[in-house]
Amino acid sequence: MSKSGPVRGLILSDLIEKLDKIELRVNNIEKLLDLPAFDPENVDSNHVKAEGTQDISDSETVESKIGEFGLAWLGAIVLLLSISFLMTYLYENGFIIFSSLLGYSVAAGIFIFTYFGGRSIPYLVLLLTLIGHILIYYTTLRLHFFSTQPLISSTAFILILLSLAIGTQLYFAMRRKSELLAGLAILLMMATAIIADATHVSLSIVSLTAAVTLSLLITHSWWRLFLITIVLVYFCHFLWLLNNPMMGNPIKAVNTHQFNFVYLAGYGILFSSALLVQPQKKLPENIFPAIFFINGISFFVICMLVILTFFQENYAGMGYAISVFCILFSILLNKKTTLHYAPSFYACFGFMALSMGMVAMAGLPAAYPLLTLQSLLVVSMALWFKSRIIVVVNTLLFVFFLLAYLISAPSENFTNFAVVFTALATARIINWQRERLTLKTEMMRNAYLISAFFMVLFSLYHAVPGKHITLAWAGAAIVYFILSIWLQNVKYRWMAILTLISACIYLFTIDLAKMEIGYSIVAFLVLAIISISASLYYTKRSKKRT
Repeated sequence: MSKSGPVRGLILSDLIEKLDKIELRVNNIEKLLDLPAFDPENVDSNHVKAEGTQDISDSETVESKIGEFGLAWLGAIVLLLSISFLMTYLYENGFIIFSSLLGYSVAAGIFIFTYFGGRSIPYLVLLLTLIGHILIYYTTLRLHFFSTQPLISSTAFILILLSLAIGTQLYFAMRRKSELLAGLAILLMMATAIIADATHVSLSIVSLTAAVTLSLLITHSWWRLFLITIVLVYFCHFLWLLNNPMMGNPIKAVNTHQFNFVYLAGYGILFSSALLVQPQKKLPENIFPAIFFINGISFFVICMLVILTFFQENYAGMGYAISVFCILFSILLNKKTTLHYAPSFYACFGFMALSMGMVAMAGLPAAYPLLTLQSLLVVSMALWFKSRIIVVVNTLLFVFFLLAYLISAPSENFTNFAVVFTALATARIINWQRERLTLKTEMMRNAYLISAFFMVLFSLYHAVPGKHITLAWAGAAIVYFILSIWLQNVKYRWMAILTLISACIYLFTIDLAKMEIGYSIVAFLVLAIISISASLYYTKRSKKRT
Protein backbone atom coordinates (compact mmCIF):
# COMPACT_ATOMS: atom_id res chain seq x y z
CA MET A 1 0.00 0.00 0.00
CA SER A 2 2.92 2.28 0.67
CA LYS A 3 4.00 2.19 -3.03
CA SER A 4 0.59 2.79 -4.52
CA GLY A 5 0.36 6.38 -3.35
CA PRO A 6 3.48 7.69 -5.18
CA VAL A 7 2.57 5.75 -8.34
CA ARG A 8 -0.94 7.14 -8.37
CA GLY A 9 0.38 10.67 -7.85
CA LEU A 10 2.79 10.24 -10.71
CA ILE A 11 -0.05 9.16 -13.08
CA LEU A 12 -2.18 12.15 -12.10
CA SER A 13 0.69 14.56 -12.66
CA ASP A 14 1.25 13.10 -16.12
CA LEU A 15 -2.45 13.51 -17.00
CA ILE A 16 -2.48 17.09 -15.81
CA GLU A 17 0.63 17.86 -17.84
CA LYS A 18 -0.94 16.37 -20.99
CA LEU A 19 -4.18 18.31 -20.47
CA ASP A 20 -2.20 21.52 -20.14
CA LYS A 21 -0.43 20.81 -23.43
CA ILE A 22 -3.78 20.10 -25.16
CA GLU A 23 -5.25 23.35 -23.83
CA LEU A 24 -2.19 25.27 -25.00
CA ARG A 25 -2.53 23.81 -28.52
CA VAL A 26 -6.25 24.60 -28.65
CA ASN A 27 -5.55 28.19 -27.66
CA ASN A 28 -2.95 28.49 -30.40
CA ILE A 29 -5.43 27.11 -32.98
CA GLU A 30 -8.09 29.59 -31.83
CA LYS A 31 -5.62 32.45 -32.22
CA LEU A 32 -4.70 31.32 -35.74
CA LEU A 33 -8.37 31.04 -36.76
CA ASP A 34 -9.28 34.24 -34.92
CA LEU A 35 -11.97 32.50 -32.88
CA PRO A 36 -13.34 33.81 -29.55
CA ALA A 37 -12.15 32.04 -26.43
CA PHE A 38 -14.46 29.40 -25.03
CA ASP A 39 -16.35 30.43 -21.90
CA PRO A 40 -18.63 27.75 -20.38
CA GLU A 41 -20.68 30.34 -18.51
CA ASN A 42 -21.65 32.15 -21.72
CA VAL A 43 -22.62 29.15 -23.84
CA ASP A 44 -26.37 29.90 -23.75
CA SER A 45 -25.89 33.57 -24.43
CA ASN A 46 -23.64 32.81 -27.41
CA HIS A 47 -26.30 30.42 -28.72
CA VAL A 48 -28.94 33.14 -28.43
CA LYS A 49 -26.72 35.60 -30.26
CA ALA A 50 -26.15 33.05 -33.06
CA GLU A 51 -29.89 32.59 -33.48
CA GLY A 52 -30.41 36.32 -33.53
CA THR A 53 -27.82 36.87 -36.22
CA GLN A 54 -28.93 33.99 -38.47
CA ASP A 55 -31.05 36.17 -40.75
CA ILE A 56 -28.24 38.70 -41.03
CA SER A 57 -25.71 36.04 -42.01
CA ASP A 58 -28.14 34.58 -44.58
CA SER A 59 -28.68 37.98 -46.18
CA GLU A 60 -24.96 38.59 -46.20
CA THR A 61 -24.47 35.22 -47.95
CA VAL A 62 -27.03 36.08 -50.65
CA GLU A 63 -25.50 39.52 -51.10
CA SER A 64 -22.04 37.99 -51.35
CA LYS A 65 -23.16 35.48 -54.01
CA ILE A 66 -24.88 38.16 -56.06
CA GLY A 67 -21.83 40.40 -55.79
CA GLU A 68 -19.33 37.69 -56.66
CA PHE A 69 -21.19 35.72 -59.35
CA GLY A 70 -24.10 37.84 -60.56
CA LEU A 71 -22.10 41.01 -61.06
CA ALA A 72 -19.33 38.98 -62.70
CA TRP A 73 -21.81 37.73 -65.32
CA LEU A 74 -23.26 41.23 -65.74
CA GLY A 75 -19.83 42.80 -66.19
CA ALA A 76 -18.69 40.14 -68.66
CA ILE A 77 -21.82 40.50 -70.80
CA VAL A 78 -21.62 44.31 -70.78
CA LEU A 79 -17.95 44.14 -71.73
CA LEU A 80 -18.69 41.82 -74.66
CA LEU A 81 -21.55 44.01 -75.93
CA SER A 82 -19.58 47.22 -75.59
CA ILE A 83 -16.60 45.86 -77.56
CA SER A 84 -18.95 44.39 -80.20
CA PHE A 85 -20.80 47.71 -80.62
CA LEU A 86 -17.53 49.60 -80.83
CA MET A 87 -16.21 47.22 -83.49
CA THR A 88 -19.44 47.60 -85.46
CA TYR A 89 -19.25 51.39 -85.20
CA LEU A 90 -15.67 51.45 -86.44
CA TYR A 91 -16.49 49.04 -89.27
CA GLU A 92 -19.46 51.09 -90.48
CA ASN A 93 -17.34 54.23 -90.51
CA GLY A 94 -14.69 52.69 -92.74
CA PHE A 95 -12.12 51.63 -90.15
CA ILE A 96 -12.38 47.96 -91.10
CA ILE A 97 -8.83 46.91 -90.30
CA PHE A 98 -8.75 48.88 -87.06
CA SER A 99 -12.05 47.23 -86.02
CA SER A 100 -10.55 43.76 -86.45
CA LEU A 101 -7.34 44.75 -84.65
CA LEU A 102 -9.41 46.08 -81.77
CA GLY A 103 -11.22 42.76 -81.35
CA TYR A 104 -8.03 40.70 -81.39
CA SER A 105 -6.23 43.17 -79.08
CA VAL A 106 -8.98 43.13 -76.45
CA ALA A 107 -9.08 39.33 -76.56
CA ALA A 108 -5.29 39.18 -76.18
CA GLY A 109 -5.44 41.59 -73.26
CA ILE A 110 -8.07 39.46 -71.56
CA PHE A 111 -5.97 36.32 -71.94
CA ILE A 112 -2.86 38.07 -70.60
CA PHE A 113 -4.78 39.33 -67.58
CA THR A 114 -6.32 35.92 -66.82
CA TYR A 115 -2.94 34.20 -67.16
CA PHE A 116 -0.90 36.49 -64.91
CA GLY A 117 -3.33 38.02 -62.45
CA GLY A 118 -6.37 35.82 -62.15
CA ARG A 119 -5.48 33.18 -59.59
CA SER A 120 -7.34 34.94 -56.79
CA ILE A 121 -10.55 35.41 -58.83
CA PRO A 122 -11.16 32.04 -60.56
CA TYR A 123 -14.84 32.55 -61.41
CA LEU A 124 -14.30 35.96 -63.00
CA VAL A 125 -11.33 34.53 -64.88
CA LEU A 126 -13.54 31.81 -66.33
CA LEU A 127 -16.10 34.35 -67.56
CA LEU A 128 -13.42 36.60 -69.03
CA THR A 129 -11.93 33.59 -70.79
CA LEU A 130 -15.33 32.91 -72.36
CA ILE A 131 -15.55 36.53 -73.48
CA GLY A 132 -12.06 36.35 -74.99
CA HIS A 133 -12.89 33.27 -77.07
CA ILE A 134 -16.19 34.79 -78.24
CA LEU A 135 -14.36 37.97 -79.31
CA ILE A 136 -11.82 35.97 -81.32
CA TYR A 137 -14.62 34.04 -83.01
CA TYR A 138 -16.70 37.15 -83.70
CA THR A 139 -13.74 39.14 -85.03
CA THR A 140 -12.71 36.30 -87.32
CA LEU A 141 -16.30 35.88 -88.49
CA ARG A 142 -16.55 39.55 -89.46
CA LEU A 143 -13.52 39.22 -91.71
CA HIS A 144 -15.85 37.65 -94.30
CA PHE A 145 -19.43 37.13 -93.11
CA PHE A 146 -21.99 39.90 -92.50
CA SER A 147 -19.70 42.38 -94.24
CA THR A 148 -20.33 44.47 -97.33
CA GLN A 149 -16.56 44.81 -97.91
CA PRO A 150 -15.00 41.62 -96.49
CA LEU A 151 -11.28 41.71 -95.80
CA ILE A 152 -10.99 38.03 -96.81
CA SER A 153 -13.09 36.90 -99.75
CA SER A 154 -12.47 33.16 -99.43
CA THR A 155 -15.24 31.44 -97.47
CA ALA A 156 -13.22 28.25 -97.15
CA PHE A 157 -10.25 30.09 -95.61
CA ILE A 158 -12.48 31.83 -93.05
CA LEU A 159 -14.09 28.52 -92.12
CA ILE A 160 -10.60 27.10 -91.55
CA LEU A 161 -9.73 30.05 -89.28
CA LEU A 162 -12.97 29.63 -87.35
CA SER A 163 -12.24 25.92 -86.95
CA LEU A 164 -8.78 26.75 -85.57
CA ALA A 165 -10.30 29.19 -83.08
CA ILE A 166 -12.86 26.62 -81.92
CA GLY A 167 -10.23 23.89 -81.79
CA THR A 168 -8.04 26.08 -79.55
CA GLN A 169 -10.99 26.71 -77.30
CA LEU A 170 -11.68 22.98 -77.03
CA TYR A 171 -8.02 22.38 -76.17
CA PHE A 172 -8.15 24.84 -73.27
CA ALA A 173 -11.52 23.44 -72.17
CA MET A 174 -10.07 19.94 -71.87
CA ARG A 175 -6.91 21.26 -70.24
CA ARG A 176 -8.90 23.17 -67.61
CA LYS A 177 -11.54 20.41 -67.41
CA SER A 178 -14.23 23.04 -67.94
CA GLU A 179 -17.54 21.75 -69.28
CA LEU A 180 -18.79 25.32 -69.61
CA LEU A 181 -15.92 26.31 -71.89
CA ALA A 182 -16.44 23.14 -73.95
CA GLY A 183 -20.14 23.93 -74.17
CA LEU A 184 -19.34 27.33 -75.64
CA ALA A 185 -17.14 25.65 -78.26
CA ILE A 186 -19.98 23.30 -79.21
CA LEU A 187 -22.37 26.25 -79.55
CA LEU A 188 -19.90 28.05 -81.79
CA MET A 189 -19.55 24.92 -83.95
CA MET A 190 -23.33 24.84 -84.36
CA ALA A 191 -23.32 28.55 -85.19
CA THR A 192 -20.61 27.96 -87.80
CA ALA A 193 -22.68 25.22 -89.41
CA ILE A 194 -25.67 27.54 -89.69
CA ILE A 195 -23.64 30.52 -90.94
CA ALA A 196 -21.86 28.45 -93.60
CA ASP A 197 -25.28 27.92 -95.26
CA ALA A 198 -24.04 25.19 -97.63
CA THR A 199 -25.56 21.75 -97.37
CA HIS A 200 -22.55 19.47 -97.24
CA VAL A 201 -20.38 21.95 -95.34
CA SER A 202 -23.05 22.66 -92.74
CA LEU A 203 -24.11 19.05 -92.22
CA SER A 204 -20.47 17.91 -92.10
CA ILE A 205 -19.77 20.41 -89.31
CA VAL A 206 -22.87 19.18 -87.47
CA SER A 207 -21.67 15.57 -87.80
CA LEU A 208 -18.21 16.58 -86.55
CA THR A 209 -19.86 18.26 -83.57
CA ALA A 210 -21.66 15.04 -82.70
CA ALA A 211 -18.37 13.11 -82.89
CA VAL A 212 -16.52 15.66 -80.73
CA THR A 213 -19.21 15.57 -78.07
CA LEU A 214 -19.10 11.78 -78.01
CA SER A 215 -15.34 11.89 -77.45
CA LEU A 216 -15.84 14.40 -74.62
CA LEU A 217 -18.35 12.05 -73.04
CA ILE A 218 -15.83 9.21 -73.19
CA THR A 219 -12.83 11.16 -71.94
CA HIS A 220 -14.42 13.61 -69.48
CA SER A 221 -17.93 12.14 -68.80
CA TRP A 222 -19.60 15.45 -69.70
CA TRP A 223 -23.06 13.93 -70.05
CA ARG A 224 -24.97 17.23 -69.67
CA LEU A 225 -23.15 18.64 -72.69
CA PHE A 226 -23.83 15.41 -74.58
CA LEU A 227 -27.60 15.54 -73.98
CA ILE A 228 -27.78 19.20 -74.97
CA THR A 229 -25.76 18.52 -78.12
CA ILE A 230 -28.18 15.79 -79.22
CA VAL A 231 -31.00 18.33 -79.26
CA LEU A 232 -28.86 20.99 -80.99
CA VAL A 233 -27.67 18.62 -83.72
CA TYR A 234 -31.16 17.53 -84.73
CA PHE A 235 -32.39 21.13 -84.46
CA CYS A 236 -29.71 22.24 -86.93
CA HIS A 237 -30.80 19.49 -89.33
CA PHE A 238 -34.39 20.69 -88.93
CA LEU A 239 -33.27 24.24 -89.81
CA TRP A 240 -31.61 22.87 -92.94
CA LEU A 241 -34.86 21.16 -93.95
CA LEU A 242 -36.58 24.56 -93.62
CA ASN A 243 -34.03 26.16 -95.98
CA ASN A 244 -32.04 27.70 -93.08
CA PRO A 245 -34.29 30.71 -92.33
CA MET A 246 -31.82 32.00 -89.70
CA MET A 247 -29.63 33.22 -92.58
CA GLY A 248 -32.49 35.19 -94.14
CA ASN A 249 -33.65 32.49 -96.54
CA PRO A 250 -37.42 32.08 -97.10
CA ILE A 251 -39.02 29.37 -94.98
CA LYS A 252 -39.76 26.44 -97.27
CA ALA A 253 -38.74 22.85 -97.80
CA VAL A 254 -35.42 22.41 -99.58
CA ASN A 255 -35.78 21.38 -103.20
CA THR A 256 -33.70 18.17 -103.28
CA HIS A 257 -32.65 15.72 -100.60
CA GLN A 258 -28.90 16.11 -101.38
CA PHE A 259 -28.30 12.84 -99.51
CA ASN A 260 -29.01 14.49 -96.16
CA PHE A 261 -30.21 11.13 -94.83
CA VAL A 262 -26.57 9.97 -94.81
CA TYR A 263 -25.73 12.68 -92.27
CA LEU A 264 -28.92 11.88 -90.36
CA ALA A 265 -27.89 8.23 -90.10
CA GLY A 266 -24.47 9.39 -88.91
CA TYR A 267 -26.00 11.35 -86.02
CA GLY A 268 -28.08 8.37 -84.99
CA ILE A 269 -25.14 5.97 -85.06
CA LEU A 270 -22.81 8.31 -83.16
CA PHE A 271 -25.29 9.11 -80.42
CA SER A 272 -26.39 5.48 -80.14
CA SER A 273 -22.80 4.31 -79.72
CA ALA A 274 -22.69 6.25 -76.44
CA LEU A 275 -24.58 3.31 -74.92
CA LEU A 276 -21.59 1.06 -75.66
CA VAL A 277 -18.74 3.25 -74.44
CA GLN A 278 -17.17 3.10 -70.99
CA PRO A 279 -16.45 6.68 -69.81
CA GLN A 280 -13.56 7.34 -67.48
CA LYS A 281 -15.96 8.33 -64.72
CA LYS A 282 -19.10 6.44 -63.85
CA LEU A 283 -22.22 8.11 -65.22
CA PRO A 284 -25.57 8.28 -63.39
CA GLU A 285 -27.77 5.31 -64.21
CA ASN A 286 -30.64 7.40 -65.59
CA ILE A 287 -28.40 8.98 -68.24
CA PHE A 288 -28.51 6.01 -70.60
CA PRO A 289 -32.35 5.93 -70.86
CA ALA A 290 -32.24 9.70 -71.39
CA ILE A 291 -29.70 9.30 -74.21
CA PHE A 292 -31.84 6.65 -75.88
CA PHE A 293 -35.14 8.54 -75.62
CA ILE A 294 -33.80 11.94 -76.66
CA ASN A 295 -31.84 10.48 -79.55
CA GLY A 296 -34.62 8.08 -80.59
CA ILE A 297 -37.45 10.62 -80.52
CA SER A 298 -35.37 13.32 -82.25
CA PHE A 299 -34.20 10.89 -84.94
CA PHE A 300 -37.74 9.61 -85.50
CA VAL A 301 -39.20 13.11 -85.90
CA ILE A 302 -36.51 14.31 -88.34
CA CYS A 303 -36.64 11.01 -90.24
CA MET A 304 -40.41 11.34 -90.72
CA LEU A 305 -39.95 14.89 -91.98
CA VAL A 306 -37.31 13.71 -94.46
CA ILE A 307 -39.60 10.92 -95.69
CA LEU A 308 -42.60 13.23 -96.05
CA THR A 309 -40.49 15.81 -97.86
CA PHE A 310 -38.51 13.64 -100.29
CA PHE A 311 -39.56 9.97 -100.19
CA GLN A 312 -43.36 9.77 -99.97
CA GLU A 313 -43.47 7.37 -102.91
CA ASN A 314 -40.47 5.17 -102.07
CA TYR A 315 -39.17 4.86 -98.53
CA ALA A 316 -38.87 1.06 -98.28
CA GLY A 317 -35.08 1.12 -98.49
CA MET A 318 -34.79 3.64 -95.67
CA GLY A 319 -37.16 1.60 -93.50
CA TYR A 320 -35.23 -1.62 -94.06
CA ALA A 321 -31.88 0.09 -93.42
CA ILE A 322 -33.08 1.54 -90.11
CA SER A 323 -34.58 -1.83 -89.19
CA VAL A 324 -31.37 -3.74 -89.84
CA PHE A 325 -29.27 -1.28 -87.86
CA CYS A 326 -31.63 -1.14 -84.87
CA ILE A 327 -32.07 -4.93 -84.62
CA LEU A 328 -28.35 -5.63 -84.97
CA PHE A 329 -27.52 -2.87 -82.50
CA SER A 330 -30.06 -4.23 -80.01
CA ILE A 331 -28.36 -7.64 -80.24
CA LEU A 332 -24.99 -5.97 -79.64
CA LEU A 333 -26.32 -4.08 -76.63
CA ASN A 334 -27.85 -7.25 -75.24
CA LYS A 335 -24.52 -9.09 -75.48
CA LYS A 336 -22.04 -6.37 -74.54
CA THR A 337 -23.83 -4.28 -71.90
CA THR A 338 -25.85 -4.72 -68.73
CA LEU A 339 -28.48 -2.16 -69.77
CA HIS A 340 -31.99 -3.43 -69.12
CA TYR A 341 -34.24 -1.39 -71.39
CA ALA A 342 -32.11 -0.05 -74.25
CA PRO A 343 -31.79 -3.38 -76.17
CA SER A 344 -35.55 -3.93 -75.99
CA PHE A 345 -36.39 -0.42 -77.14
CA TYR A 346 -33.95 -0.58 -80.05
CA ALA A 347 -35.46 -3.93 -81.08
CA CYS A 348 -38.97 -2.43 -80.95
CA PHE A 349 -37.85 0.58 -82.97
CA GLY A 350 -36.26 -1.78 -85.51
CA PHE A 351 -39.44 -3.81 -85.93
CA MET A 352 -41.46 -0.62 -86.34
CA ALA A 353 -39.07 0.41 -89.12
CA LEU A 354 -39.46 -3.07 -90.64
CA SER A 355 -43.22 -2.59 -90.67
CA MET A 356 -42.73 0.77 -92.37
CA GLY A 357 -40.58 -0.88 -95.05
CA MET A 358 -43.18 -3.61 -95.64
CA VAL A 359 -45.92 -1.04 -96.09
CA ALA A 360 -43.75 0.93 -98.52
CA MET A 361 -42.81 -2.16 -100.52
CA ALA A 362 -46.12 -4.03 -100.74
CA GLY A 363 -48.60 -1.26 -100.06
CA LEU A 364 -51.86 -1.57 -98.20
CA PRO A 365 -53.84 -3.80 -97.84
CA ALA A 366 -51.36 -6.28 -99.38
CA ALA A 367 -48.90 -5.73 -96.51
CA TYR A 368 -51.33 -6.73 -93.73
CA PRO A 369 -50.48 -10.48 -93.83
CA LEU A 370 -46.77 -9.67 -93.55
CA LEU A 371 -47.41 -7.24 -90.72
CA THR A 372 -49.41 -9.90 -88.92
CA LEU A 373 -46.90 -12.72 -89.32
CA GLN A 374 -44.14 -10.36 -88.17
CA SER A 375 -45.58 -10.77 -84.68
CA LEU A 376 -44.05 -14.25 -84.43
CA LEU A 377 -40.60 -12.84 -85.28
CA VAL A 378 -40.97 -10.19 -82.62
CA VAL A 379 -42.00 -12.74 -79.98
CA SER A 380 -38.97 -14.87 -80.81
CA MET A 381 -36.78 -11.80 -80.24
CA ALA A 382 -38.56 -11.20 -76.93
CA LEU A 383 -37.76 -14.77 -75.84
CA TRP A 384 -34.12 -14.27 -76.74
CA PHE A 385 -33.87 -10.98 -74.83
CA LYS A 386 -36.17 -12.19 -71.99
CA SER A 387 -37.99 -8.90 -72.44
CA ARG A 388 -41.60 -8.26 -71.57
CA ILE A 389 -41.25 -4.77 -73.07
CA ILE A 390 -41.01 -6.26 -76.55
CA VAL A 391 -44.07 -8.43 -75.85
CA VAL A 392 -46.12 -5.41 -74.75
CA VAL A 393 -45.09 -3.31 -77.76
CA ASN A 394 -45.72 -6.24 -80.11
CA THR A 395 -49.21 -6.73 -78.67
CA LEU A 396 -50.05 -3.05 -79.16
CA LEU A 397 -48.79 -3.14 -82.75
CA PHE A 398 -50.70 -6.37 -83.47
CA VAL A 399 -53.97 -4.90 -82.19
CA PHE A 400 -53.33 -1.63 -84.06
CA PHE A 401 -52.70 -3.37 -87.39
CA LEU A 402 -55.70 -5.65 -86.85
CA LEU A 403 -58.05 -2.72 -86.22
CA ALA A 404 -56.59 -0.84 -89.19
CA TYR A 405 -57.19 -3.87 -91.39
CA LEU A 406 -60.78 -4.40 -90.22
CA ILE A 407 -61.64 -0.72 -90.62
CA SER A 408 -59.87 0.23 -93.84
CA ALA A 409 -59.39 -2.90 -95.97
CA PRO A 410 -61.75 -5.40 -97.60
CA SER A 411 -61.82 -8.91 -96.17
CA GLU A 412 -59.21 -11.25 -97.61
CA ASN A 413 -59.13 -14.93 -96.62
CA PHE A 414 -55.36 -15.28 -96.47
CA THR A 415 -55.03 -12.24 -94.23
CA ASN A 416 -57.88 -13.40 -92.00
CA PHE A 417 -56.44 -16.84 -91.36
CA ALA A 418 -52.93 -15.38 -91.01
CA VAL A 419 -54.27 -13.26 -88.17
CA VAL A 420 -55.92 -16.30 -86.56
CA PHE A 421 -52.77 -18.41 -86.82
CA THR A 422 -50.53 -15.63 -85.51
CA ALA A 423 -52.83 -14.81 -82.58
CA LEU A 424 -53.19 -18.44 -81.45
CA ALA A 425 -49.49 -19.21 -81.92
CA THR A 426 -48.36 -16.07 -80.11
CA ALA A 427 -50.75 -16.71 -77.21
CA ARG A 428 -49.42 -20.25 -76.92
CA ILE A 429 -45.79 -19.10 -76.96
CA ILE A 430 -46.46 -16.47 -74.28
CA ASN A 431 -48.13 -19.07 -72.05
CA TRP A 432 -45.32 -21.58 -72.70
CA GLN A 433 -42.51 -19.13 -71.92
CA ARG A 434 -44.28 -17.01 -69.34
CA GLU A 435 -41.54 -17.27 -66.73
CA ARG A 436 -38.78 -16.47 -69.21
CA LEU A 437 -40.63 -13.35 -70.29
CA THR A 438 -41.27 -12.36 -66.63
CA LEU A 439 -44.94 -11.68 -67.36
CA LYS A 440 -46.98 -11.18 -64.22
CA THR A 441 -50.43 -10.85 -65.80
CA GLU A 442 -52.49 -12.61 -68.46
CA MET A 443 -53.37 -9.36 -70.22
CA MET A 444 -51.09 -9.85 -73.23
CA ARG A 445 -52.16 -13.45 -73.78
CA ASN A 446 -55.83 -12.57 -73.34
CA ALA A 447 -55.49 -9.87 -76.00
CA TYR A 448 -54.28 -12.44 -78.53
CA LEU A 449 -56.95 -14.99 -77.56
CA ILE A 450 -59.74 -12.43 -77.81
CA SER A 451 -58.43 -11.36 -81.21
CA ALA A 452 -58.30 -15.00 -82.31
CA PHE A 453 -61.85 -15.67 -81.10
CA PHE A 454 -63.42 -12.84 -83.09
CA MET A 455 -61.21 -13.39 -86.13
CA VAL A 456 -62.18 -17.08 -86.30
CA LEU A 457 -65.84 -16.08 -86.53
CA PHE A 458 -65.03 -13.31 -88.99
CA SER A 459 -62.79 -15.51 -91.16
CA LEU A 460 -65.23 -18.40 -91.38
CA TYR A 461 -68.08 -16.01 -92.08
CA HIS A 462 -66.28 -14.73 -95.19
CA ALA A 463 -64.59 -17.99 -96.20
CA VAL A 464 -67.49 -20.50 -96.31
CA PRO A 465 -70.83 -20.28 -98.14
CA GLY A 466 -73.64 -18.62 -96.21
CA LYS A 467 -75.57 -21.81 -95.57
CA HIS A 468 -72.52 -23.47 -93.97
CA ILE A 469 -71.58 -20.69 -91.54
CA THR A 470 -73.37 -22.25 -88.57
CA LEU A 471 -71.74 -25.63 -89.21
CA ALA A 472 -68.32 -23.99 -89.64
CA TRP A 473 -68.67 -22.16 -86.32
CA ALA A 474 -69.80 -25.37 -84.66
CA GLY A 475 -66.70 -27.08 -86.06
CA ALA A 476 -64.55 -24.30 -84.59
CA ALA A 477 -66.20 -24.94 -81.21
CA ILE A 478 -65.25 -28.62 -81.47
CA VAL A 479 -61.63 -27.66 -82.23
CA TYR A 480 -61.58 -25.38 -79.17
CA PHE A 481 -62.90 -28.20 -76.97
CA ILE A 482 -60.22 -30.56 -78.29
CA LEU A 483 -57.52 -27.95 -77.63
CA SER A 484 -58.80 -27.38 -74.10
CA ILE A 485 -58.61 -31.12 -73.32
CA TRP A 486 -55.21 -31.52 -74.94
CA LEU A 487 -53.64 -28.43 -73.37
CA GLN A 488 -55.62 -28.59 -70.11
CA ASN A 489 -56.48 -24.93 -70.50
CA VAL A 490 -59.75 -23.36 -69.39
CA LYS A 491 -59.48 -20.40 -71.79
CA TYR A 492 -60.04 -22.62 -74.83
CA ARG A 493 -63.14 -24.12 -73.17
CA TRP A 494 -64.53 -20.62 -72.74
CA MET A 495 -63.76 -19.87 -76.38
CA ALA A 496 -65.57 -23.10 -77.34
CA ILE A 497 -68.66 -22.22 -75.30
CA LEU A 498 -68.81 -18.67 -76.66
CA THR A 499 -68.35 -19.92 -80.24
CA LEU A 500 -71.15 -22.46 -79.74
CA ILE A 501 -73.43 -19.74 -78.37
CA SER A 502 -72.57 -17.53 -81.36
CA ALA A 503 -73.47 -20.38 -83.73
CA CYS A 504 -76.83 -20.84 -82.02
CA ILE A 505 -77.60 -17.13 -82.17
CA TYR A 506 -76.72 -17.02 -85.86
CA LEU A 507 -78.84 -20.11 -86.53
CA PHE A 508 -81.93 -18.67 -84.89
CA THR A 509 -81.61 -15.10 -86.17
CA ILE A 510 -80.22 -15.56 -89.70
CA ASP A 511 -80.34 -19.14 -90.96
CA LEU A 512 -83.95 -19.95 -90.09
CA ALA A 513 -85.13 -17.05 -92.23
CA LYS A 514 -83.29 -18.02 -95.43
CA MET A 515 -81.96 -21.60 -95.11
CA GLU A 516 -83.59 -24.64 -96.66
CA ILE A 517 -85.29 -27.06 -94.26
CA GLY A 518 -82.70 -29.78 -94.88
CA TYR A 519 -79.75 -27.65 -93.93
CA SER A 520 -81.66 -26.32 -90.91
CA ILE A 521 -82.27 -29.85 -89.61
CA VAL A 522 -78.60 -30.76 -90.03
CA ALA A 523 -77.49 -27.57 -88.30
CA PHE A 524 -79.85 -28.16 -85.37
CA LEU A 525 -78.69 -31.77 -85.01
CA VAL A 526 -75.02 -30.81 -85.07
CA LEU A 527 -75.48 -28.08 -82.48
CA ALA A 528 -77.57 -30.40 -80.31
CA ILE A 529 -74.93 -33.15 -80.44
CA ILE A 530 -72.13 -30.73 -79.61
CA SER A 531 -74.08 -29.12 -76.75
CA ILE A 532 -75.12 -32.43 -75.21
CA SER A 533 -71.61 -33.85 -75.58
CA ALA A 534 -70.16 -30.78 -73.89
CA SER A 535 -72.74 -31.08 -71.11
CA LEU A 536 -71.84 -34.73 -70.56
CA TYR A 537 -68.15 -33.79 -70.44
CA TYR A 538 -68.76 -31.16 -67.77
CA THR A 539 -71.03 -33.52 -65.80
CA LYS A 540 -68.41 -36.26 -65.80
CA ARG A 541 -65.70 -33.75 -64.91
CA SER A 542 -67.78 -32.41 -62.03
CA LYS A 543 -68.34 -35.93 -60.64
CA LYS A 544 -64.61 -36.65 -60.77
CA ARG A 545 -63.91 -33.53 -58.74
CA THR A 546 -66.57 -34.51 -56.20
